[in-house]
Amino acid sequence: CALPITAFQQQLRKLGYEEGRNIEFVFRWSEGRNERLKTFAVELIEREASVIVTEGTLAAQIAGKATSTVPIVMAISSDPVRGGIVTSLARPGGNVTGLSSLSPKLVAKQMELMKELTPGIKRVGVLSNPHHPLAKELQQEAESVARALKLQIVLFPSRGRADYFESFSNMRKERCDSVLILPDPTFDAEQDWLADFAAKSKLPALYNKATFAEAGGLISYGASYSEFFLRAEIGRAHV
Repeated sequence: CALPITAFQQQLRKLGYEEGRNIEFVFRWSEGRNERLKTFAVELIEREASVIVTEGTLAAQIAGKATSTVPIVMAISSDPVRGGIVTSLARPGGNVTGLSSLSPKLVAKQMELMKELTPGIKRVGVLSNPHHPLAKELQQEAESVARALKLQIVLFPSRGRADYFESFSNMRKERCDSVLILPDPTFDAEQDWLADFAAKSKLPALYNKATFAEAGGLISYGASYSEFFLRAEIGRAHV
């Protein structure tokens, strides 16, 4: 998370906002424990935050439910319309604005790249957090694309490290020959471990964030999170 946040702060400095002079940053990290998000949102509101910047669909949902007056800028969200956060991309309405990676639409390209990278694959293990707000949509997109590519997919619901061990073990039992990691902040918090474990399991894995590849993962395809945070300061400056 450090790099995107640093980019965000650097852009704000260009607009004249300097910490210790005319702005204060209050950071709260869930570290993959989504149950902490509601507490963080309430705490920031009680501290009279001028604006709340969120990362991830669930964080934006929770912040949006916690306040209708404090401006909320989504630095990144999978799909805020499907997630019920905004009315539409063109006219968000309410007190929430920001950026979206439209992750469900990216799943198709990710599956295509996996097939191109490893032409002989037949069964793809899909690691998904069932608690992700758009888990159903992401899974349906993966299933639809798999049919078009004549691939079989096997879903492995995983909520944390304890599940990852079992999931990767079962992938071998299910004869999966590759892995697709669907987007979720819980996975982001374990990206070093996941990339390492996939490599040790000798399963080619594709991720949605470049940081997974930087951590040793095989390949990633998705939006640039650093770029999202760079653009988030524009939204913050105009709310």
